[in-house]
Amino acid sequence: MRDEISLRTRVAIFVLLGVIGPAVLLVGLNYFLDTAHTDELLQERTETQAKVLAAGLSLPLWNLDTPAIQEQLDAFRSDRNFFHIEVADQERSFVVKNNPFDHEINKVFRAHADVQHNKKAIGQVEVTLTDAPDHQALLERMREYLVLVLIQSVLSFFIIMYVMARRVHGPIERLVDEAGRMAQGELGQPVQEEQGIEFGRLARALDVMRHSMKRSLGELDAQVEERTRALKRAMRQLVESEKLVALGSIVAGVAHELNTPLGNVLMVASTLRERIELLAVDYRRGALRRSTIERFVSEAEDASALILKSTERAAKLVTQFKGVATDQASNRRMNFDLAEVIDSAVASLRPSLRHTNVSVGMEIPPGIRVDSYPGALEQVVINIIMNAVTHAFAGNIGSVRVTALPPTDGRVKLTISDDGIGMTAEVQARIFEPFFTTKLGQGGSGLGLYIVHNLVTGILGGELTVGTAAGQGSRFYIEMPVSAPRDPLPDQ
Repeated sequence: MRDEISLRTRVAIFVLLGVIGPAVLLVGLNYFLDTAHTDELLQERTETQAKVLAAGLSLPLWNLDTPAIQEQLDAFRSDRNFFHIEVADQERSFVVKNNPFDHEINKVFRAHADVQHNKKAIGQVEVTLTDAPDHQALLERMREYLVLVLIQSVLSFFIIMYVMARRVHGPIERLVDEAGRMAQGELGQPVQEEQGIEFGRLARALDVMRHSMKRSLGELDAQVEERTRALKRAMRQLVESEKLVALGSIVAGVAHELNTPLGNVLMVASTLRERIELLAVDYRRGALRRSTIERFVSEAEDASALILKSTERAAKLVTQFKGVATDQASNRRMNFDLAEVIDSAVASLRPSLRHTNVSVGMEIPPGIRVDSYPGALEQVVINIIMNAVTHAFAGNIGSVRVTALPPTDGRVKLTISDDGIGMTAEVQARIFEPFFTTKLGQGGSGLGLYIVHNLVTGILGGELTVGTAAGQGSRFYIEMPVSAPRDPLPDQ
């Protein structure tokens, strides 16, 4: 709360308290001293009047002369502080009172005196005075004095604040504006000189700081530009390395898949060669029979069928790998069928997925034509699926589904979802950051989804969002135009 109060307001409060506070205290102290002095004088006067009245009532009270006593009591009624007088004999069988005035009582002062006759006490008189008139007059005086003090304080306050605004607040605000301008990077204009020794020194110090900041900012800009170029080069190299790692993984899977058809071809070819050699031996010996030729023809037909099937399987694997590898190795733009490209990407992963408990399914209607970059799209699909295999299932049984809807408003929506462990909010907030991985030291590079994000938002010209929760799987939503931008971002 203190930080929200400006210096001007604080100074105004302190000045107001410093001017009015002492004045009010002086008025209060003066009132207290005057009241004490008035009370002291009234007490003395009360005691004096009691003694004077006691001396004058000696004979009337001895004679029990009520009219004479009343006459003397009435003489005191002219006193503006008069409140009450009572005269009584010793036994209080004879009492004369003077009724009090009907006015507000603030404080009363009482005094008693013995009435003597021939040096013998015959009665007592009690005199009571009030300070109400004096108190009222004192209050009126204090009010007038207080009004004068307040007028003087207010005038002093405004004079002081005017001087402060001209000599203090104005220079401070101008220097604050200069500092704000420097903080925003506007370092070309020099700091204006201020009047006064202190503010002048501060203005010169700010100008020296401006020169230093301008020089340091120039050096820093050059360093930042050089570091940025180096960082971009390093990131491009890392991205290319990650692409090669992904291709290497596909190559390993394809090579493993090729072992079966090529092994079958080798085995059948070897067996067929042995049968031919046996047939040649029988022919040279003249022991060739019709049944032997028929059996050889039958075995040769089976062998050729198996060789043809195995070579077709190998050729298909090589064709799929060649297409994926060529697309990912080049950023060529072409018009393609979305389902065919994604099916090719998924097919290239099947050899690697065969040794996991993860299945991949597709639900993409045929005929969705896209004018874009198939290599980038294939890499996006491959990276997201492999990210799910690595992080979402951790060796458990699971499935990944790739779905798409027909284009609307020139944009196609692609969803890649899994039924894995999902992600926490903290992980979801950082999954597209470079080098962020939950498998640090366990084969995770932290670049897979970073590359995905750059490809989708860059070369494909789309948007990438994630919906996930712990224990509820993950869903990657890709929305991209059916016609990619002609000039993708160069750094992607």
